[in-house]
This record gives sequence, C-alpha cells and structure tokens, in this order.
Amino acid sequence: PEIVQLPPRPSLLGSFVKMAISGVLLAGVIICGLLLSIPDVTMLERCFTTSMFQVKLCAGSPNYVKLSEVSPYVIHAIIVSEDGAFYSHKGFDWHEISESVSTNLRSGKAARGGSTLTQQLAKNVFLSADKSVWRKVKEAYLANAIEKRYPKDFILEKYLNVVEFGPELYGVKAAARHYFQTEPANLHPLQAAYLAHLLPNPKVYSQGFRKGALTAFSRKSVSNILKRMNSFGKLNETSFESSLAM
Repeated sequence: PEIVQLPPRPSLLGSFVKMAISGVLLAGVIICGLLLSIPDVTMLERCFTTSMFQVKLCAGSPNYVKLSEVSPYVIHAIIVSEDGAFYSHKGFDWHEISESVSTNLRSGKAARGGSTLTQQLAKNVFLSADKSVWRKVKEAYLANAIEKRYPKDFILEKYLNVVEFGPELYGVKAAARHYFQTEPANLHPLQAAYLAHLLPNPKVYSQGFRKGALTAFSRKSVSNILKRMNSFGKLNETSFESSLAM
C-alpha cells in the first residue's frame, strides 16, 4: 500500500512562542494607539479650552490670575485641605492613596479621595468626569508628565485658574468676586478657608452660601482647615483666634 507522509506537527513550544509574539505585538499596537490619544501637557503653556468644564485657560484673559496675585492664605488653605504633601511629592501621594483605599474598603464606598492637586489639574484640564479605569490610567500618566516638565508653582497657578468653586464658577478670581466681592489677593484666612472647604464638592457645599447661612458641616470644615493652617505654621495664633471668632 502507498505510504502517505503526514506533515510534521508543530511543537507545542513553537506554537506558544508564536502566540506570545502575536500577543505582545497586539498589546504594543493597542498601547501605542492609547498613548496617541493622550493630550500633550505642553498645552498648559498656551491658550485653550479645558475638557472637563470648558473653561478658557489663558494667561492673558481677564479671569486669569497669577500665583503672585493670590493671597497666601488661599494657597495654604487649599494645600492643607487638599494636598498637604504637594511641594514634596512627585505627582502622587502614596500615603494618602493607601489611607483612602483603607477607608473606602472599611466603609464599602468611595468615602475618601486620594488625588493630588496635580492629578486634579490633569483631570480638570484634559479629561472627563467618567470613573473608568482607563481614565484613571490617563490621569496618572498626565500627572507624571506634568510633574516632570513643570515646577510646582506653575502647576498650582494653573490649578487655581480652572478648579470649580460652585455651579458654573471656575477659578479663584471668579470665586473671590462671587463670594466676597474682592480680588484673590485680598482674601483673609476665614475667606480662604471657606473657599478651600468647597473644593471636594463645590455644588453641594456652596448651598449654604446661596441660602444665606452656613451649614453645620461647613462651619466644622472651615474651622478644621483653619486649625490645620495654624498647626502647620501657616497662620499665627492671633490670626487663628480672630478668624474663629468671626
């Protein structure tokens, strides 16, 4: 009988290697495509409209304020309440992230955030409000890129000009005029602490202002921020006591 010679069977190792190479190539293409969709952080040096709230971010616009024109109390209040390690971290506060994860696991919900001011800037300027994993990955990538390229004061200045302080109210200049009919440079400690306390949830926490009376929650939050400013040496005892008495 005629002998039929079968083709050699591919080795299991060879098949695995081919699959691995194909997987790596596919992953590389996907990653390259995703990275190309990430904005260029050098946009922060130009005039443009932010992604999150459609804020016009431009150093020459009437609503823009330089960091040197903002009351130091505002800067201190926001840092102690939002990102105490701002001037020492590289874009991520790993201790705060760890504490947030532990708190959220215990409560069973997202009760505490761990984003730095740099991460908040990246989100507000370049991204959207969705909570997808990919958005968080992009936020981390952008925060790292921002920290590598720009000094802290530049980052803080941009943050102060885009952050939300209430419904349709963006930037510290607009906030100072809306809440206190003054310029950012003139804000005293109590006013600064009030603006800082709004940041975690400005639409909700500003309701007391709109109703003409602070809520118990707002009073406690403002008091805690003043105490932290005092404990970190950013507010002397006299100013601290007088602010609490107002």
